[in-house]
Amino acid sequence: MSDKLEHTFKKTLENFEVPYSAEAWTSMNARLDATAGNSVPNGGSGFMSPLKWIAAGLIVAGGITTAVLLTDKPENKSDAKQTASELPQDVKVPASTGNTQQKRTQNTAASASNDTDLNAENVAPETGLPNAERTSTSSGSAHITSDNSSSTPSGNRRPTNDPGNGSSSDSGTTSHTVTTTGGKNSGNSGTPNHTNETVISVPQLPTVCLGQSWTIQNPNKSALVLLAPNGKTYTIPAAARKTIEPETAGEYLLGYFKGSNFMAETSANVDESKQIDFLVDDADPYDNGVPTIYFSAGSTAGQLSWHFENRSLKQAGANAEVHYFKKGTYTATLESRDENGCLAKTDRKITVTEDFNLLAPEGFDPNNPDPRNNTFMPVSLQLRDAQFTLTIFDPKNGEILFQTSDANQGWDGTDRRTGKTVGMNEVFYWKVVLKNPMEGENQVYSGNLTVRQR
Repeated sequence: MSDKLEHTFKKTLENFEVPYSAEAWTSMNARLDATAGNSVPNGGSGFMSPLKWIAAGLIVAGGITTAVLLTDKPENKSDAKQTASELPQDVKVPASTGNTQQKRTQNTAASASNDTDLNAENVAPETGLPNAERTSTSSGSAHITSDNSSSTPSGNRRPTNDPGNGSSSDSGTTSHTVTTTGGKNSGNSGTPNHTNETVISVPQLPTVCLGQSWTIQNPNKSALVLLAPNGKTYTIPAAARKTIEPETAGEYLLGYFKGSNFMAETSANVDESKQIDFLVDDADPYDNGVPTIYFSAGSTAGQLSWHFENRSLKQAGANAEVHYFKKGTYTATLESRDENGCLAKTDRKITVTEDFNLLAPEGFDPNNPDPRNNTFMPVSLQLRDAQFTLTIFDPKNGEILFQTSDANQGWDGTDRRTGKTVGMNEVFYWKVVLKNPMEGENQVYSGNLTVRQR
């Protein structure tokens, strides 16, 4: 019996301390001395002195045991068994010293914390709570922040400034994701209620030259804007097609407005055509017996081609020549295509003052010793390689006086009908028919000539 009682006292009073009070012990000692004095005969004080201390100890132990048994309820015994490893990280394990009330307070807090973290109704399999994000704080405790936006697996989440598919050489467009957020929660976290993502497709524009144009198709539900280098803007309405002809050379930006900010997505250049001038050489207007004008470009860069009014033949290269057989004003055009593929045109006006007539003389003297002046043959036929027939007619009756197809055999004034020289100072009619006229040239030439005598 005594062993069980001793064990009970030891178990109950283990790690139990009562603060020392000198006044309490003095008062208890006086009370015991008075009791002992009244009950013990004189001379027995030596025996009673140890006895009073044993009685005092029993009284104190009994009071402590009663207090402990009355306050230690069965429902809290499980809390006393909780170890430090089961407590949340933010609960500090107290030292072995201290009173029972402090330990009970700590155990109660630990139990409440565990109930919160282990509530199966509030915990989702992966994230901890539905539509929530769990973030650790420096103290090791867990905080739950609400997020009402639709969730995306972290491995597939894409930043809002990701251009999506990016530039596509097949589609010729650039896709950009524009993120807009709705209102905020009523709490202090400021977390958006929802997030809207709109994909804007911006077409790729090719490089063009001044004088060319773009046809831009806008597939979006909002307008696109083309910004010129001079600051001018062109608006392409939503779901519409628009043709734009650039007015200035330089870099053009295509994008959209986000609020008051212009968001450029693609760009393209407009190249300015390089004009090339040319020179006109008409110092020798009848080279090789035909009317000829020579042209030469001021530069040999790029691809050059020449175009002449009323002429189907096009010439390439830095130099060209053209033959105008009738009087009038004509336009000569030089086209130059530079390394960027831009085409430039330079025009010049050419004036011809008279019709070409084979450079035929108006008369001749059969008796002149100079062979160039004693026969009739158009000069052009002598200088050029042409197949022709020259005929001399009697204007009185239209009979033929002379006919030849040899440029070296001119008419010397002999009438083939009589074999005699025709009368002096008479006027005759001549006619040349070409078998292979040049481009723009008449096939038939004619005129009058006078046979003179010195």
